[in-house]
Amino acid sequence: GNLDGDGIPDLVIGAPWDSTVAVAAGRVDFVSTCPMPGITYCTAKVNSCGVPPVIGATGAASASATSGFVVSAVVARDGKLGVLFYSRSGRGAAPFQGGLLCVGVATGRRSPPVTSTGGTPGPACDATFAIDLNALASGQLPGNHAAWLSTVGERINCQWWGRDTPATGSFMSDALEYTVCP
Repeated sequence: GNLDGDGIPDLVIGAPWDSTVAVAAGRVDFVSTCPMPGITYCTAKVNSCGVPPVIGATGAASASATSGFVVSAVVARDGKLGVLFYSRSGRGAAPFQGGLLCVGVATGRRSPPVTSTGGTPGPACDATFAIDLNALASGQLPGNHAAWLSTVGERINCQWWGRDTPATGSFMSDALEYTVCP
């Protein structure tokens, strides 16, 4: 059941003969089961270097934190613009600029444009796009954010889109599905 009111089922573990408190006493431990950081799905659109950009996340999506949940895409060109599309409308599979937009499109929300960083200038695809979704949800970052980004139990899908070379136009990463924890 949902013992802590976060909308996500929890786990209770019993130790019937734990005598650390009293003779022949038992103990019950409660464990929140909020999944972190999420699961990936979808096929990425290969970039001009011939490799698919990969989405990833570090930290925990949290309704109470103002930072600490970074969603990134690696294998991008340095200095290019990118956008993180996100939705609470579930998974999708709509054709988009030669790839697939794998997030539900009903909300049409997206992050502010982000510039890729950390790569080698020129033809290498070794830069990263990254945005802290906890910071975006709490208003710490500018952009088109929605209150449901910090609603406990909300399931959110997201995917990176970014500029590439004039020949390929753009890339699409694979997609990430995660749940907002307390």
